Amino acid sequence: MVLDEELEPEIEIERRAATLKIVRELCSPLEAKAMQIESPTGLAWYSPGGPIFEVEVRGGREGSERIDAKPELGWDQPFSLFRIAHQLALSPEEWIGRQGFRSANQPIRNDPVVEALASLTSRAIEFNKVQGGYQTIPMNGEKLGEMLLAARKRQLEDAKALSDLPLGVDVSVPEAESLYVAVVPGRRLVPMGSTVIWAGVPVEEGAERVTVEFINGANGTHGPVELMQKIFSIDLADPRISAAWGVPNFVLAELLGFGVEEVRLDW
Repeated sequence: MVLDEELEPEIEIERRAATLKIVRELCSPLEAKAMQIESPTGLAWYSPGGPIFEVEVRGGREGSERIDAKPELGWDQPFSLFRIAHQLALSPEEWIGRQGFRSANQPIRNDPVVEALASLTSRAIEFNKVQGGYQTIPMNGEKLGEMLLAARKRQLEDAKALSDLPLGVDVSVPEAESLYVAVVPGRRLVPMGSTVIWAGVPVEEGAERVTVEFINGANGTHGPVELMQKIFSIDLADPRISAAWGVPNFVLAELLGFGVEEVRLDW
């Protein structure tokens, strides 16, 4: 997310550090481990008016703090970490994590809250990849519908919780939607065969529902727009309606909040 105006380094680091702290407080121990924030994380930084030097402190303090003198970040200096630790007055429980440097010629235009959340999400995805096993998606109307409804409610609750956090940026809450899903086995609406078409229709909060239909026979000869109109009486030209279609594992993984490599379809 690109901001309208550049951020000062102090504001950018403050928002990033606050995001790490708030997300960590909301996580279970396993979730925090997956995102590599199981230990408290603070960001110490120094800027002489141009380049920015940054040190990640783990295990104790949180938030951001400005260093009053340039830290020694030289990787070719054998005692640099000891000097930084002394400079930051680290407690016995604290240790130095990542160290970084940013040029003065790099304007800060990306929203640090969104960037931090994207980084944490990426870590969680990588964590899930190495756990062994996959998320099985049942290709059965009733079971798939229950799974999709639970995911939609969870995503809406997460978005509402995120919008209430003091992150220094407005996070809009998506509208509650009822989800209509058509699964067309073997239909070549896309080059790879079977297709899933979905449409989200805004509804009052609490009235969300998921309807799944497996389409066979003559109905499978329609295109995506015509099929949704025929089966669900939904006009995809309505600007209030969000919709998409594609290969089942890609579409369903996205609707459920997984990476495509994390899922397997049980036909």
